[in-house]
Amino acid sequence: MNSEQSIIGARASVMVYDDNLKRWLPSGTSAGLSKVQIYHHQQNNTFRIVGRKLQDHEVVINCSILKGLKYNQATPTFHQWRDSKFVYGLNFSSQHDAEAFARAMVHALDVLSGRLANNPVMGGAMGMGGLPTNGNGFEEDMGYRTMTSEDAAILRQQQQITGQITPSAQTPTSQANQNNIPQSPPTPQGHHRTSR
Repeated sequence: MNSEQSIIGARASVMVYDDNLKRWLPSGTSAGLSKVQIYHHQQNNTFRIVGRKLQDHEVVINCSILKGLKYNQATPTFHQWRDSKFVYGLNFSSQHDAEAFARAMVHALDVLSGRLANNPVMGGAMGMGGLPTNGNGFEEDMGYRTMTSEDAAILRQQQQITGQITPSAQTPTSQANQNNIPQSPPTPQGHHRTSR
């Protein structure tokens, strides 16, 4: 019996921030859309994000959602968070997918923090309250770097080469801390991205 259940699925390009190059890069071996899901392990009450490329099913993200994770909606279609090794970004194919994924992420974080009972996500029943945005959200204490117009142009070029251009490959706005990504604090073992 599989005790993991998908609570959301969305289409997005999975990105990782390269601190040395100071830009966002596609996760995995090539750019392209992935199906990104949040799984809930009901017996252990844990959550993880798993993304597989639509084209070849390559796993491009597999990371745990831990209590206290800060999920930042940098733009309506570009969201980001970090673990001990990576800063992840999701460039969603639609604003609808982005909003639904954000609701599921906030739900998972609320369950982990004890603010909500361990209930499955119901359709569109969750409210949008408490979602950080690029207004005065978490940008300062997270130290994230938002995708620049140069990053977006590179992503669009890579997607055109692979024939996978999406309407969300638009330029997110810059933030004050765009070149300052502080080192992540250590987190428990088992927190990794699976990609070969």
